[in-house]
Amino acid sequence: VTIRRTPSVRAIVFRGDSKWGVEDVRTPTPGPGEVLLRTIMTGVCGTDEHLLHGGFIAKFPLIPGHEIVGEVVELGDGVTQLSVGMNVVVDNAIYCGECSSCRRGTPLFCSNFTSLGCNAPGGFAEQVLVRASKLYPIGNLDPGIAVFTEPTACTLHGVDMLALKPASDVLVFGAGPTGLLLAQLLKMAGAAR
Repeated sequence: VTIRRTPSVRAIVFRGDSKWGVEDVRTPTPGPGEVLLRTIMTGVCGTDEHLLHGGFIAKFPLIPGHEIVGEVVELGDGVTQLSVGMNVVVDNAIYCGECSSCRRGTPLFCSNFTSLGCNAPGGFAEQVLVRASKLYPIGNLDPGIAVFTEPTACTLHGVDMLALKPASDVLVFGAGPTGLLLAQLLKMAGAAR
């Protein structure tokens, strides 16, 4: 497969002070264990608005977008489990595995937590660089469905943390995509109403 490498790609870039624009940024080059993806689709999340205004864990300049579906276009050295042309979804959360929180089994509190699209370059770009270990092939799954992988993972985590008792009454604030996913999962977990 021939890969057409250009020196730059277009990306949405948040600059701080609620300013953003479409810019040319350097095309990333995959290192060992990394993969370059052509972005197929990236979901827009409420977190993206918080990040634009400096909230959450924003680190500027920032290419946002953490709900990513992409096509593998280039493999770094040592990547053997994926192939060029494969469609994948991205686990955007990266933990160090070394800090006290990671060793305690609570990686979401990682001292060195990195999240693609939140404090590292994300999917609102024509191409994005991702660790191979954070990619999951989707086969022929429609990208319009696959893009819900990250919000579904978040809602599953919420249901796990809630430890819902059977026949509980539950109130979900917000009926956006994540709220609707959460409502469905809560029903499946045994909520009565």
